[in-house]
Amino acid sequence: MKERKYLSSVHLLRGLAALAVCFYHFTNGNTTYLPVDDHIKQVGHYGNYGVQVFFIISGLVIPFSMHMGNYKLSDFKKFLLKRVIRIEPPYIISILLALVLGYISTLSPYYRGKPFHPDMLSLICHLGYLNAFFHLDWVNPVYWTLAIEFQYYILIALLFPLLSAKNHFSWLLTILLFNVVSFFIADSNFIFQYSLFFTVGFIMFKFLMHEINKLLYYCLLGVALTLIFFKFGIPGFIAALIPIVFIFTQWEDIISRFLGNISYSLYLLHVPVGMRIINLSEVFIKTDIARYLVILVATGITIWVSYIFYTYIELPCKKASQRIKYGESKPLQIAVENA
Repeated sequence: MKERKYLSSVHLLRGLAALAVCFYHFTNGNTTYLPVDDHIKQVGHYGNYGVQVFFIISGLVIPFSMHMGNYKLSDFKKFLLKRVIRIEPPYIISILLALVLGYISTLSPYYRGKPFHPDMLSLICHLGYLNAFFHLDWVNPVYWTLAIEFQYYILIALLFPLLSAKNHFSWLLTILLFNVVSFFIADSNFIFQYSLFFTVGFIMFKFLMHEINKLLYYCLLGVALTLIFFKFGIPGFIAALIPIVFIFTQWEDIISRFLGNISYSLYLLHVPVGMRIINLSEVFIKTDIARYLVILVATGITIWVSYIFYTYIELPCKKASQRIKYGESKPLQIAVENA
């Protein structure tokens, strides 16, 4: 029987990152819901950096699962198929759900948003994560990060033979070029603006695989964190530091595993579900304290809906993706279940 170990803290990090982004949108998504100087709103603003935590997690777990699956460049199509099966059906269904809920909301006499007129070109572009390149609106504002993630999947699938090379020069040069490109492509719609966060995750992957020693590990992290500090400031630096501190801890409990499992569903649904509750309540709920309670209720309902969505939509896709194999797996498997 193959030995299996778990990077259990990945569940905790995923869950916290998803909740942080929820907190950001629930406190700042509606600019008039809480006062500008509200302390909860000001703290909630930093929840936006949960996105960077997701990028770091991807920088670690995707090459990790590729390594354990014995990925080769000839497996490129299989890799993309695995990713499409894993993320695309929940994504498409969440689009349909957002459209249905958006239409139903407009039927309310208390609705104060934009008229419901979905653009067909915009919807088609969603299928290829192309909206930003054509300056088209997303049905759900969080989808822009999925576009960045998909760019990452394509790059990692093509570059993994270089990144997995035992020769330090090959993968260090690849990582260097990956980050240098960000100085020439300033468009935030491209992955290169966030390359440092993916790089932090990849450095942790190399260390986890015992392919670099502690000295090189800390030196590379020091350089990456310094550049993140100068480019993204203190919040970006802290967002990068959190996974570094927690990723190798053995954190195993039912709550963190639950939140980690539903994190993708929670990420997809918190705006069309939770934000809709908050926006509709604005007409009736006037005091700040009552609105704090609405935010808590919206969070609870969103978690419940996300669990149902995960159970019946995401989980079958996850299992179908896992059935696609590249070849013989490594003899020691350290499983990252949601990769």
